[in-house]
Parts: sequence; structure tokens; C-alpha cells
Amino acid sequence: MRNLYGKKIDLYPWQEEALARIRDRSALIAAPTGSGKTVVAYRWAELWEARNRRVIFTAPIKALSNERYLELRALFGDAVGILTGDVKRNPEAPLLCMTQEVYANRFCGLPQQRVIVDEIHYMVHNSDRARAYAEGIAGTHPESELLFLSATVDARRFLSYLSRLAARPIELVEQSRRPVPIHYLDRQPSTRKLWEELSPVLLFVFSYKGVMGLAGELYQAAHGRIRPPERERIRELAKRYRIDRPDLLRLATGGVAIYHGTLLYKEKLFIERLARENLLLAVVATDALSLGINLPVKTVLFAQLARYISGPIAKTEFLQMSGRAGRPNLQEAGYVGFLETRFEARGFVTERLFRTLKKKALEPLRVRPLPSIKQILNQTPIEEELKRLATLSFPPLHPQELFGFQRMVEISMDEIERNCRMLQRRARAGDRLLEILRRIYFDEFSVSENLSLAKTLVLEGKIDARQEIRRIRERVRSEGEALKELLQFRRFLHTLDPEEVASADSVEQAIISLDEFVLHPEALEGSRLQV
Repeated sequence: MRNLYGKKIDLYPWQEEALARIRDRSALIAAPTGSGKTVVAYRWAELWEARNRRVIFTAPIKALSNERYLELRALFGDAVGILTGDVKRNPEAPLLCMTQEVYANRFCGLPQQRVIVDEIHYMVHNSDRARAYAEGIAGTHPESELLFLSATVDARRFLSYLSRLAARPIELVEQSRRPVPIHYLDRQPSTRKLWEELSPVLLFVFSYKGVMGLAGELYQAAHGRIRPPERERIRELAKRYRIDRPDLLRLATGGVAIYHGTLLYKEKLFIERLARENLLLAVVATDALSLGINLPVKTVLFAQLARYISGPIAKTEFLQMSGRAGRPNLQEAGYVGFLETRFEARGFVTERLFRTLKKKALEPLRVRPLPSIKQILNQTPIEEELKRLATLSFPPLHPQELFGFQRMVEISMDEIERNCRMLQRRARAGDRLLEILRRIYFDEFSVSENLSLAKTLVLEGKIDARQEIRRIRERVRSEGEALKELLQFRRFLHTLDPEEVASADSVEQAIISLDEFVLHPEALEGSRLQV
């Protein structure tokens, strides 16, 4: 087996011992980023030995599913498929990559599967997605095995929760040592040390303004360090990935990249490719880059450690981001430090927070799935829904939390009932609105968005996709945000009957006009490094 950079992978002793223990069992592997969890997962799934059962890889974000899909296709060709809600390829394949929602809705109840749940700690940090994780795990067939992977979790407490949820014993594999050690820097690095000893470096900030401002400063400081042949290679790759954003290209040809949630999919892939070819000195990123994206850097520097609204980041987030530093076969050590900048959140000193977070213990484990309005609309009593939440949560819900969930549901249902009464008075169609809501309610949308779309169907009989595209374009500030909303709207349209939508093809055309690769990741196979 070879890695993304073409180098042969030999198992570490801990990997061999882990495989001997968990070969035919469900397990949780808790090991630092870069320690080789994925290699163990591939061997545990017996990808090379047999195809007599399905192997499923789930990931918290579609970008990770796409990345895994392309890696596996390089190894196994047409034996690999993908299902993410946006992309559907080869759904009958023995090796499938998918989001957790697809697994929970369509695959968890099937027997004879080996299921690898990557970045399982995501369910701790994200209540919006925790339910799909919890229900998928709880619904996994007794004759299938589960393998959970995490770099930042209180493993022993999490193990008891996962074992209860999955209703089966789960083996724990813990590995605390990284093959590439991390060293924490005691002081802010000088400009000379930054470029000559610590690069390539990844710098974290938590706002678009901070990303662009710091990237601009680093671009000026790095002037002349990228040689003409490297600049020419960057321009060549920009053409291949069809990058036409001027600020992104200007920074990249100077050795500095930006990475944030509102970039287009192809722009993110372009930055990842530049990093893998060692064409960058620095990447300035938000926490959009903290979730497992394969970006080889030597050093991680925190230019912010507090968000403007929520304050200091959690210890688990700190570890997740720090874990990006240092990669086996590429660096002998990784470095983590801080950089004082003018982009700090008001009232928070980055150096002080850095020293505090280094010593801080992990936060208590807390999983809190949210109630489902769709379930309640479809006649699930509120009491039963709250009981389900209590079963899926960890630790047990406090009475005050249960009351909070109940109020959340009651407020949403009051808004729906109020709209039904108003429509009943105007068009005698309140019952029709409720009937349509029960059928089309889309959990990715707010209650108000669902009501607006349902009312359109009641009053006009169809949703005009072109009108919705115009509204999205008027509402958002960037192409990346428009792409996200268009993809979400496309997923919603797939839940409707075809006769309920006018100009449905215009949504796909609008998406492709922004990013021709997001619905067709395999189109980039010739542009990616092989594994």
C-alpha cells in the first residue's frame, strides 16, 4: 500500500498489534492525527483480501467523502462508489463512501457490512449532525461491524457511550504517541525563522477578514521566495483546476494560500494540490481546515485562539488543529506555536490563551442531538421524541435541558400552526399546507424556509427553481456561499415530485457555472496525486 505521495507504507508495531486485536470486532481507535489510523482501517476492512461484503466509509463533510472516494478509486477502480446527497456514483459498489446521513437513512440496517466512521468526535461538537451519527450507530445491524476513528476524544468515556448506543461490545485501541513528534514553541517565531525553518506553515484565524488580512501581510513578507519555475507550475495547476479568482491566484503565486468555508470546492482542491506539491510557504485558514483534510505542513501557528462571538476555542479543537503539524515520511517533527497579530478577537491575548490551552484538560464529553420537527409533524408525540433524544444523548439530559428542547419544539409548532390558520383564512388551504409540510419538510432548512416553500406549493402548485436561484444570488455575499445554498436547494428538490418543480435543470446549470467539479469529483482524477 502507498500513501498520497507514492511512498510505500510499512505498519508500525502499534498498528500490527491493533489489527491482531480487532480483526473481527467492532472497535474505537483513538490516536493522534498522522499516527496511521486510516491504514489500520483499510486493513481491518480487508479491502485487498475479499469482496464478499460491503465496506462503508462515512465522513462528517462531503469534501472528505470525495477525497476518500478518489483515493480508493486509484486503488480499486470501479469497485468504489460514492453517495453524499450531492454526488451519486456506482451505488451498488462493494466499497462505498458516504456522509453519515446517507448511512443512517439507507444502509445502517443492512447485515454483513464493515463500517468505518471517520472523525467520530464530530458528533460531540456539532449538535445539528449528532442525530444522524447517533441513529446510524444505534440502527447498525447486529451482523455488521463498526470501526470508529478519532484523534481528540475522551476515549474511555466515549467507549461506554458508543457501546451502549451500538448495543455491542467495542474494543478500545489507544495510541498516544505520534510517529512525527510535535514540539510547542515557547515564543513567537521571527520572520526569518518562519520562512527558513518552520515552513510550510498553517496559520489559523476565525474570520474571513482575518484570513485575507493576514494572508496579504504574509504575501508581502514572503516576496521573492517563490522561484519562477514554481510560479509557472502554480499557474499551470490553476488552469487545470479552472481557477479564475484574482486574489487567490495572486497570493498563491507568491507562496501564500487562503482556505475558508466560502471557497468553491475546486478552489479548495487547488490549494490542497499546491500544498501536496510543496509549492506553498504558508496557508492561512479558518477551522474549515481542521477536519481531516490532508494538507502536509511542518508548523501550525495560531493567529487567533478566540472567536469574536463564542470566545476561546475548546481544548479538543486546539488539539484537532495542532494535529495538522508534521506528517510521516515528509517531516521529522511538527511544530505548534502562536503569532500575535492585529486580528485577535477583542479582549483575548493569543499568547496567553495558547499557554492556557496547552495545559488545559479535555472538556467533558457531551453529545446532544436535536429534536426532529419532521418526526413530530408526522405524528410522533413530543413526549416520545424527547424520550428518543434522552436515549441518544450523553451524559443523560438534565430536566432543564429537556424543558429547553420541549420549548424549542413548541415554538416551531406554534409558528407552523399560526401559518396554517392564516392560510386557512386567506385561501381555505391550512389543512393543505400541513399536509404538504409533512411530506416535504427538509431538516437542512429552518422552519420559516420550510413554510415558505410549502406555501408556494399550496398557492402556486409549483416551485420555480429560477426564482429561488435569483433569491439565493441576491441574499449571499460570495460565490462559495451561493454554491452551498444551491447544493442544499438541489438536495431539497430531489425530495419533491417532478411535477412540483419548474425549471429544475436550471439549478444544476447554476451549480456547474460556479464549480464544474463539485458534482463530478471524478473529473479531477487525472489532476490528483495517486495513492
